[in-house]
Amino acid sequence: GNALNYYFRDIGGITSSTIQTYTAVIMTPWCIKGVLGLLSDTVTINGYHKGPWITMSTIGYVGAGLYVGMARIYAISLFS
Repeated sequence: GNALNYYFRDIGGITSSTIQTYTAVIMTPWCIKGVLGLLSDTVTINGYHKGPWITMSTIGYVGAGLYVGMARIYAISLFS
């Protein structure tokens, strides 16, 4: 955390409140992990419990990674 805060604040010129907002967005998947675990244990898709959920989340992760990796730096903003 501290190295990222240093990089964003001193090199990127981002304010502390913006860094806190980014951190909250980044930590959101960990916050909903328990709910998704219960959901995948109780809701089946075509008779399978875990496989479809893992496939859907992998596709989502790859899509998000491609979006962030291929977007211009100014195109990714929480406040636009």
